[in-house]
Amino acid sequence: MSALTATVLSEEVNLWDRQPGETARQYNQFRVYLDLGRTRSLTKAAETLTISYGQVRNIASARRWTTRAEAWDAHKSAEFEAQWTEERLRAAEDDARVLKVVMGKVASKLQGVDAAKMSLAELARFTDLALKYRRLLYGDPAQALSTDETPAGDAGAERSVRHKFEQLPADVRRAQILDLSDKLRHRTAAVSGTDDDE
Repeated sequence: MSALTATVLSEEVNLWDRQPGETARQYNQFRVYLDLGRTRSLTKAAETLTISYGQVRNIASARRWTTRAEAWDAHKSAEFEAQWTEERLRAAEDDARVLKVVMGKVASKLQGVDAAKMSLAELARFTDLALKYRRLLYGDPAQALSTDETPAGDAGAERSVRHKFEQLPADVRRAQILDLSDKLRHRTAAVSGTDDDE
């Protein structure tokens, strides 16, 4: 077998496509190597092609199999990531639609709630539930706090906010809960399209 001339990779075709000067047989050999997947090796290619390892090594070197296979792998990874990004976006949109319906139902129920008649424990449970929905809709406001004021991480930020709230007098906490309840009622009504104020 005569020495192969090294392939000059064309900019006009993908690196994993047949290159100028590459015979159909050489390209098919490359495809066998490529189709072995990310765990491919010249040894596996030689076994599959039933030719010697030395021949495969010479062909692979001249035809730049490793560079071309790396380009193929990067291309497939980018396709895969784009596909999953699209899937995640669709799932997020679906979740947002479901959440909007649920929040509409919650908003309709909130219209009949008289916060002044609720115990502090009931208000606290209601507020906790309302804040969970709010975080789902608008994100966690604790993440917006500066790191100087809060311990590291979401749990630390939540503890800091909770600690500050617990330090307030009971009447101030109750007023803040009532205010939050009213704001939540307006926001959920706005999300569901039943509030004329926003």
